[in-house]
Amino acid sequence: MKLSNVVERTIDVVCLIASFAILYLLPDRINVLFYLLFAVSAFLFCIGFFRLIATFDEPDSPEEAWLAGLVFVAGGAAVNACGIYGVYAGKGTCRSIMIATVTLIEAMVLYAMAGGLARDSKVKKTVSVLYKTAAVLLAAGGVFFAVREHFSERSVILGTMLLIEAVCLWTIRFESAKFKK
Repeated sequence: MKLSNVVERTIDVVCLIASFAILYLLPDRINVLFYLLFAVSAFLFCIGFFRLIATFDEPDSPEEAWLAGLVFVAGGAAVNACGIYGVYAGKGTCRSIMIATVTLIEAMVLYAMAGGLARDSKVKKTVSVLYKTAAVLLAAGGVFFAVREHFSERSVILGTMLLIEAVCLWTIRFESAKFKK
């Protein structure tokens, strides 16, 4: 691997890390600084993620594509879990909802990229069934949590976020990962 590739990937990873770190620096009150930091976080994610993907070669074998897809799904699940936990720990404040929303969007990008790596229709169907199963489990989890917490404000917000994610997973379309050729 060339030194320029290592430097570029390092910069891209730093952008990704900074995008997530900035989310946790958001002030509690929504003001101009809040929106400015929020926008910078989203921008750094886009720059870091899509530039990083462009530095990798297209997977040559089905095993490599499967591994890359697994990394995308695991990354999406981790990002999304952090956002959902943020709503739970933040007791449903506007700040926590905004963090969960942006992490949900980022997770959906990762999930779509994972599905886009599937080349054969049988694999795509399997991935689609897995996403639909996860959607049903998320929807059930959202309803369960809201009922268990007696429809407290936090539980309704968290349940709504889980239902939104369930709808997104149910309707997701796979996009091709844009690796370099």
